[in-house]
Formats: sequence, C-alpha cells, structure tokens
Amino acid sequence: DNLQLYLSFCTQLTTGLGTFDVYGEVGSIENADNILELGGSYGVDIFGLQSIISATVNDSSEYSAQIKSSYLVYTNDQFNVLIGGVLGQTFETSDDYTYKLGYARIATGGDLQLFAQLNYLNSDTLAGTDGDWKATTDFGVALSF
Repeated sequence: DNLQLYLSFCTQLTTGLGTFDVYGEVGSIENADNILELGGSYGVDIFGLQSIISATVNDSSEYSAQIKSSYLVYTNDQFNVLIGGVLGQTFETSDDYTYKLGYARIATGGDLQLFAQLNYLNSDTLAGTDGDWKATTDFGVALSF
C-alpha cells in the first residue's frame, strides 16, 4: 500500500440549471512524483440523486472524464450517510484505463467534516484489480466555507 496525500481547492456556481465547479488539486503519492490537476464539472440534483459529469487534466497533459452519482441516505445535525458510484476513463496516459467505483461514506455534519468511506473499485489498469472488485478505505477531513 502507498500513502497518498491530496490538497484540493474548488469554487462553485449554483444556478437553476445546475452547479458548475472549477477546481485544482495538488497530490503527493509515496514513491512517485507529485501531481498538479485542474478540472471542471457540471452537476444536477434530481429528486435527491446528484449526478456530476467532470473532466480533468494534469501537469503531464493526461486527461480523465467521469460520471458520478450519489444519494444521501440519511442525515441529521450530527452525521450523514451517502452512497454513490463512479464510472471513469483516462486518456493520453502511458496505460489508459477505465474504472468503476461504488462507495458508502459516513461523515460528521457541519462545515468541518470528518469522514470515513468504504470503496469497491474495479479497474483495468496494469496494477489494477484485474476485473475483480477490490475494497479500499478513505479517511479524511473536508472543510466548506
């Protein structure tokens, strides 16, 4: 397992037609080069099902596109539970790949959230899951302001 650390910044414009995001991310992956990534997305919320289409480019001119949907299963002042899925594809990499991800996330409420997320990933990368579903976990802090 490799340790990965990411720092993201995002700005968002919400309209009656949906939500537009532009974001940047700096990442550090153990035993690898640091990465810089810029992206944009468009999202809509229909009856509580949030769906987002996004595209990103990194400092090596590698691209990715994905479709993501999530649903807030439970929420109160203390915590919320979210389930979702992602389908994505990379382009212009040394080994382009597709990936599918299903997840469940629990997070504290408020502008500063602590979260834990259980993922099930299926990826056809060279070091991927070889067509099998693999469980991973994410833990972190999310700040909204």
